[in-house]
Amino acid sequence: LSAYPRDFTNVADRPHNIFKPVKGDLITVTDDEFVGGIASLTVGQYANATSGSLKLTANSTAGDGLSFKVLSKTEYISIGNERVTAALLECVKN
Repeated sequence: LSAYPRDFTNVADRPHNIFKPVKGDLITVTDDEFVGGIASLTVGQYANATSGSLKLTANSTAGDGLSFKVLSKTEYISIGNERVTAALLECVKN
């Protein structure tokens, strides 16, 4: 076991919680969840799920699948004792 909050494993064949965003949900997402990081995003544009990738991709239009509107690139969340830069997104499609 580790006290570090990012050090976890989902054990095979054991239930674990997941979150499926729906239109209107607001989520805060850290830099490492975007292709190109938060710097690649533009406020007012979109971050879309990309087939074959676990990261969101910046785009000027909403995608056909899971898509978020970028509301802010200057949010922060706490992970353990660390303050981490994050983006605030609103789900527009799923």
